[in-house]
Amino acid sequence: MNNNITEDYCSPKVSSLLEEKGMARGAWLVPTQALAIKWIRENFGIHIWLENNAFGYYWKTNNSSNPKFWDKDFRAFQGGTDMNTIHPPEKEYKEPEEAIEAALLYTLKHLI
Repeated sequence: MNNNITEDYCSPKVSSLLEEKGMARGAWLVPTQALAIKWIRENFGIHIWLENNAFGYYWKTNNSSNPKFWDKDFRAFQGGTDMNTIHPPEKEYKEPEEAIEAALLYTLKHLI
């Protein structure tokens, strides 16, 4: 059993982009990835989540009200509940934290 589990913090680049987009630093210096995802969801309505397959982890985002979402580099499912789900370029990551980092970077650079 692994009891040495810690919080995953945002990279300096993600932290800087979060501050640039309006996330107040307050009493913390670097936010956790979970806090960053929640802040983006609460303030911009963008949902970020991970899925995995046999090759690794990949991320998805969802926000039908954000016109920046319909980026030509992405493809959207047609029909069903996934109609507004945007899939990032086909890339799998070995670790979920890497996929979250990529999702945060893309969201902060291109969707907000």
